[in-house]
Amino acid sequence: MIDFTMIKDFIMIKDFIVNLSNPSDYIDDIMKKYDDHMESIRMRFFIKYYPNVFFQRTLSFYRKILHNYPLTYDIVKDYFFLVKQENKLQIIIDRWRQLYKNKIFWTKNIMNQIIHLKKLKETILALFDGSKSSMYLHTKLQIYNREHVDQLVERLTKLFKLFKHNFFISNNINVILLDDFLYMSFSKMVEYCEYIFFKIIRILTNYINYFILYEIYIVQIENLINPSSDINIDIEDVSSDIDDDELCFIIEKEYY
Repeated sequence: MIDFTMIKDFIMIKDFIVNLSNPSDYIDDIMKKYDDHMESIRMRFFIKYYPNVFFQRTLSFYRKILHNYPLTYDIVKDYFFLVKQENKLQIIIDRWRQLYKNKIFWTKNIMNQIIHLKKLKETILALFDGSKSSMYLHTKLQIYNREHVDQLVERLTKLFKLFKHNFFISNNINVILLDDFLYMSFSKMVEYCEYIFFKIIRILTNYINYFILYEIYIVQIENLINPSSDINIDIEDVSSDIDDDELCFIIEKEYY
């Protein structure tokens, strides 16, 4: 059953926040009229319409003034956390933008980008006969003959066309000339294909996970700044986190 009283309260609080003549005064005058529950709703609307003003104060500041309003403080703390994580992931996604120049991909929303990346991974698996089993092409070819060499060259050529030269260089993937590849022993050819294949699959898997996590944080932020009677925000539902040390490792060690 719809709680029309709650809806009315939401509308009144939203109008109050939207029509603030000086949003900064709200922070200084915080919690002089409402209980914790209503103040938390007011805070969520304030964050939505005045995020820059909200971030003029630190989390420590909010902790101090909200010590008697645990629900409202949880909203503030959750928003700080979510934005921090979103910003970290945005750095990684911007990095992918530099690596993956598919124009169609960057016109899609986040959900369809994830679908695209999963299909791309499936394409790579299928290219090496690994979409339905773990017996990849390069592990099946044990004996040298011209047909087997041609199969390996064909797959590598398709990979290079899919991702372009910059992708391999930026990810520190060793690229060799065709003449150098053909000069290798057949076992070394197989080893090189295995190296390229697993390197790309690992990179794609990581980015798929990053995009999924990014989508989760976006949804959580949207829920937080758009109050309604049927939304229950629980940051613990976001089980994955990226800490500062991990982010530094990702950016400095793996990709640069």
